[in-house]
Amino acid sequence: MRDRNLARRSWQRRSNSQNYVKFKVLRNKAQNLIRNAKRAYYLNVFGRLDKVNIVWSKLRHLGLIKNKNFDSRLSHSVDELSDFFASAALIPSMDCQGQTLTELLSNNFDDSNFHWGFVTPLAIKKAITRATSNAVGTDGIPIRLIKPAIHSIAPILEHLFNFSLTNGVFPTGWKSALICPIPKVKNPSTVQHYRPISILPVLSKALERVVCDQIRGFLEDSALLDPCQSAYRDNHSTQTCLLRMLDEVRHAADQRMVTVSVFFDFSKAFDRVHHHTLLKKLKELRFSDSVLRWFHSYLTGRSQIVRDGVASTVSSSSPIMMGVPQGSVLGPLLYSLYVSDFRYVLQHCKHNFYADDLQVYLHCKPKKISDVILRVNEDINAIIDWSSANNLILNPDKTQAIIMGTSRFVSALEQHSLPRIKVDTAEIQFSSSVKYLGVVVSSDLSWEGQVINTTNKIRSTLYRLKLCKHLFPPALRFKLVTTLILPHIDYCCAIFTDITSELNLKLNRALNACVRFVFEVKADEHITPYYHRLRLLKTDSRRTYFVGCQLYNILRTRQPSLLLDNFILREQISDRATRITRGTLVLPQCRTELYKRSFRLVSIRLWNTLSLTIREARTSADFKHKLYIYLLD
Repeated sequence: MRDRNLARRSWQRRSNSQNYVKFKVLRNKAQNLIRNAKRAYYLNVFGRLDKVNIVWSKLRHLGLIKNKNFDSRLSHSVDELSDFFASAALIPSMDCQGQTLTELLSNNFDDSNFHWGFVTPLAIKKAITRATSNAVGTDGIPIRLIKPAIHSIAPILEHLFNFSLTNGVFPTGWKSALICPIPKVKNPSTVQHYRPISILPVLSKALERVVCDQIRGFLEDSALLDPCQSAYRDNHSTQTCLLRMLDEVRHAADQRMVTVSVFFDFSKAFDRVHHHTLLKKLKELRFSDSVLRWFHSYLTGRSQIVRDGVASTVSSSSPIMMGVPQGSVLGPLLYSLYVSDFRYVLQHCKHNFYADDLQVYLHCKPKKISDVILRVNEDINAIIDWSSANNLILNPDKTQAIIMGTSRFVSALEQHSLPRIKVDTAEIQFSSSVKYLGVVVSSDLSWEGQVINTTNKIRSTLYRLKLCKHLFPPALRFKLVTTLILPHIDYCCAIFTDITSELNLKLNRALNACVRFVFEVKADEHITPYYHRLRLLKTDSRRTYFVGCQLYNILRTRQPSLLLDNFILREQISDRATRITRGTLVLPQCRTELYKRSFRLVSIRLWNTLSLTIREARTSADFKHKLYIYLLD
């Protein structure tokens, strides 16, 4: 670069062809050296899969993904945010100290109740190993100091954890949370635009993981969790939640019915969990006195300090009188238990819960839809009463309603003349589409809106990637496509079994553009050979792959139970089982093309065509590998 600069000065002083040629040669050489250095640097960074945080930081630095804006200056002081976070969920509350806890305790031993198990050093080591965040809590101890010393401190932690559980006391020093305000919107202007995320001590979260594992085992064995709650549970996801609802809508359409559905949002649901009400619900779920004492200690006496990472300021400590810590291990589980009795509220509708997103729906014949809407409103009133009793607030502004079914029946409805869905005094208009769990669901299940959203995300990401493509070799380009683009195509793709060929073609063209980017292929060149070189499935085959994987997971884990009930082995209903029919599923009858292309029927047809070698794979990884090879061939 120094020689290049000297040559440029010489050419500027004496503008002749000889000096210009010398400058041009040195300039090109410097540019090549810079480009190669950048290429080597990014190849080294993006090749270090063990340093995921560094990889994502560099992706943001290059502008390949959106910046989280966590480092932007807060629009309010830390004390203002602390006061808002501490008071946002407060109501005139019952006293959950002293006598109220005593009233909950039965002082009778019941072996069928949930009791604490002994915490072993192995369980502690697993809990510490599972920690992935490097955030440091109020105790100032980072996880990088704990992990190397775990073998030495495990006996001490064993005594500490068991003493805490046995005596029903949560360490006071671990009740203080460092709050990181996360913006909900791009340019936050009010305190309502921030979400409080608790950064807790590392050892506090390790104890919570041990407790969480013991409770989950009891809940699963006793089947105490609401089967319609799909969040924070193994083998449950947004995809399984949507699959159950959409297949029921398709089955109803097969019976010439439509589905009235309402989607609710609770305002600050985690912050409004009432401690005394939660303890009462835990008692009803057969949690023992010792467990109730420990949770009473865990929930009460907590405090928070809000930190501004940019200005390096912290607020004064504020007491937390309500809610479960967002960012804790136990918070999501406690919220799930808090709303677990919702299943007994509805008289007419079915429901889906995913964290604080609630959906209720009811099927009916089109001619009876007015009566059904009135029934839905009855259940909405019951939801409002239940919410009020549990200190939860429905947000009417985010409530949406939709009527789903075949385009023939939905378009024939005169929706303007139908009764309105009512939430308190607010009337909710029926929408042509809603966004639920990140998926655009239209009234006729056409998936056009979802495909438009997906292809737009792919194009914008691909545009940013092309700006830097000269820095990346093909292998790294493919890795970036796999990381940044394929998740958009694959997200909940098992629900799109009834997608039209036209929409699938749009997705396929978007994926083709990604393959062309990897190899710098011209637009008029045949693309299939490059799919083979990458061993990459096209969009329809990728969807088939995820459908098969989802069905295998349902049959292997027997969860979610509501989806498992849809699949019956042939040998369960027939005595004439042969080797050919072993493991095959019963295919239900269908009348319409919509139900014929539902996840249930598509997955059964796929399963029955697979060989026994694939179907009887012992592990999920083995099944995925064999199915992928089968679809490639």
